[in-house]
Amino acid sequence: MRIATEFPENEQEIPIVSEQLSAALTELLKNAVQASPEGEDVSVSLRVEDGSLIIHITDQGSGMSRDQINRLGKLVFSSRGYGTGLGLAIAVRAVYLHGGRLLCESSEGEGTAIQLEIPLSGPPVTSRIPDGPAL
Repeated sequence: MRIATEFPENEQEIPIVSEQLSAALTELLKNAVQASPEGEDVSVSLRVEDGSLIIHITDQGSGMSRDQINRLGKLVFSSRGYGTGLGLAIAVRAVYLHGGRLLCESSEGEGTAIQLEIPLSGPPVTSRIPDGPAL
Protein backbone atom coordinates (compact mmCIF):
# COMPACT_ATOMS: atom_id res chain seq x y z
CA MET A 1 0.00 0.00 0.00
CA ARG A 2 1.14 3.50 -0.78
CA ILE A 3 -0.10 6.82 0.57
CA ALA A 4 0.04 9.35 -2.28
CA THR A 5 0.32 12.95 -1.12
CA GLU A 6 -0.26 16.28 -2.78
CA PHE A 7 0.76 19.41 -0.92
CA PRO A 8 1.18 23.03 -2.06
CA GLU A 9 4.66 23.93 -3.25
CA ASN A 10 4.82 27.14 -1.24
CA GLU A 11 5.35 26.53 2.45
CA GLN A 12 2.79 28.07 4.72
CA GLU A 13 2.58 28.01 8.48
CA ILE A 14 -0.73 26.62 9.67
CA PRO A 15 -1.51 27.81 13.20
CA ILE A 16 -4.19 25.29 14.15
CA VAL A 17 -2.45 21.95 14.52
CA SER A 18 -3.40 20.53 17.88
CA GLU A 19 -3.33 17.14 19.53
CA GLN A 20 -7.05 16.81 18.78
CA LEU A 21 -6.60 17.48 15.07
CA SER A 22 -3.55 15.22 14.93
CA ALA A 23 -5.62 12.43 16.48
CA ALA A 24 -8.44 13.13 13.99
CA LEU A 25 -6.10 12.91 11.01
CA THR A 26 -4.49 9.75 12.36
CA GLU A 27 -7.90 8.13 12.76
CA LEU A 28 -9.09 9.14 9.30
CA LEU A 29 -5.90 7.88 7.65
CA LYS A 30 -6.06 4.62 9.62
CA ASN A 31 -9.66 4.10 8.48
CA ALA A 32 -8.72 4.80 4.84
CA VAL A 33 -5.81 2.35 4.95
CA GLN A 34 -7.94 -0.35 6.59
CA ALA A 35 -10.72 0.14 4.02
CA SER A 36 -8.44 -0.06 0.97
CA PRO A 37 -7.58 -3.41 -0.60
CA GLU A 38 -3.96 -4.46 -0.45
CA GLY A 39 -1.93 -2.73 -3.14
CA GLU A 40 -4.37 0.16 -3.61
CA ASP A 41 -3.38 3.75 -2.86
CA VAL A 42 -4.78 6.11 -0.27
CA SER A 43 -4.44 9.73 -1.38
CA VAL A 44 -4.05 12.78 0.83
CA SER A 45 -4.08 16.36 -0.42
CA LEU A 46 -3.79 19.62 1.43
CA ARG A 47 -4.52 23.15 0.30
CA VAL A 48 -5.53 26.52 1.70
CA GLU A 49 -8.65 27.95 0.12
CA ASP A 50 -10.84 30.90 1.13
CA GLY A 51 -9.23 31.16 4.57
CA SER A 52 -9.60 27.46 5.40
CA LEU A 53 -7.28 24.50 5.49
CA ILE A 54 -8.74 21.78 3.24
CA ILE A 55 -7.55 18.21 3.80
CA HIS A 56 -8.86 15.58 1.39
CA ILE A 57 -8.40 11.84 2.07
CA THR A 58 -9.53 9.28 -0.52
CA ASP A 59 -9.47 5.50 -0.30
CA GLN A 60 -10.22 2.72 -2.77
CA GLY A 61 -12.27 0.63 -0.36
CA SER A 62 -15.72 -0.87 -0.81
CA GLY A 63 -17.49 2.41 -0.06
CA MET A 64 -20.51 2.99 2.16
CA SER A 65 -24.27 3.19 1.78
CA ARG A 66 -26.18 6.42 2.49
CA ASP A 67 -27.36 4.89 5.79
CA GLN A 68 -23.78 4.14 6.82
CA ILE A 69 -22.68 7.69 5.95
CA ASN A 70 -25.54 9.13 8.03
CA ARG A 71 -24.40 7.06 11.03
CA LEU A 72 -20.71 8.04 10.83
CA GLY A 73 -19.39 9.80 13.89
CA LYS A 74 -21.92 8.19 16.19
CA LEU A 75 -20.71 5.94 18.96
CA VAL A 76 -21.27 2.21 18.65
CA PHE A 77 -21.21 2.34 14.84
CA SER A 78 -18.46 0.97 12.66
CA SER A 79 -18.80 0.21 8.96
CA ARG A 80 -16.14 -2.50 9.38
CA GLY A 81 -18.37 -4.75 11.46
CA TYR A 82 -16.10 -4.44 14.50
CA GLY A 83 -14.99 -1.57 16.70
CA THR A 84 -17.03 1.08 18.47
CA GLY A 85 -16.77 4.04 16.11
CA LEU A 86 -15.09 6.03 18.89
CA GLY A 87 -12.14 7.07 16.74
CA LEU A 88 -14.32 8.69 14.08
CA ALA A 89 -16.54 10.30 16.73
CA ILE A 90 -13.41 11.89 18.22
CA ALA A 91 -12.30 13.04 14.75
CA VAL A 92 -15.67 14.68 14.06
CA ARG A 93 -15.62 16.42 17.45
CA ALA A 94 -12.07 17.71 16.94
CA VAL A 95 -12.98 19.24 13.59
CA TYR A 96 -16.13 20.89 15.00
CA LEU A 97 -14.22 22.19 18.03
CA HIS A 98 -11.97 24.05 15.59
CA GLY A 99 -15.00 25.59 13.86
CA GLY A 100 -14.67 23.28 10.86
CA ARG A 101 -16.65 20.61 9.16
CA LEU A 102 -16.08 17.10 7.92
CA LEU A 103 -17.69 16.00 4.64
CA CYS A 104 -18.00 12.47 3.32
CA GLU A 105 -18.70 11.23 -0.21
CA SER A 106 -18.99 7.52 -0.78
CA SER A 107 -20.77 5.01 -2.97
CA GLU A 108 -20.89 1.30 -2.39
CA GLY A 109 -18.17 -0.38 -4.43
CA GLU A 110 -16.39 2.90 -5.24
CA GLY A 111 -14.38 3.97 -2.20
CA THR A 112 -14.73 6.95 0.10
CA ALA A 113 -13.56 10.58 0.09
CA ILE A 114 -13.36 12.54 3.34
CA GLN A 115 -12.79 16.28 3.34
CA LEU A 116 -11.93 18.34 6.39
CA GLU A 117 -12.44 22.09 6.19
CA ILE A 118 -10.86 23.96 9.09
CA PRO A 119 -10.89 27.77 9.27
CA LEU A 120 -7.48 29.34 9.76
CA SER A 121 -9.01 32.23 11.71
CA GLY A 122 -12.40 33.15 13.00
CA PRO A 123 -14.54 32.66 16.07
CA PRO A 124 -13.08 30.97 19.13
CA VAL A 125 -13.19 27.23 19.48
CA THR A 126 -16.57 26.01 20.71
CA SER A 127 -17.47 22.96 22.72
CA ARG A 128 -20.91 22.63 21.11
CA ILE A 129 -21.34 20.19 18.25
CA PRO A 130 -24.26 20.90 15.90
CA ASP A 131 -27.33 18.70 16.20
CA GLY A 132 -28.19 16.23 13.45
CA PRO A 133 -25.94 14.13 11.24
CA ALA A 134 -22.27 14.84 11.83
CA LEU A 135 -21.37 14.53 8.18
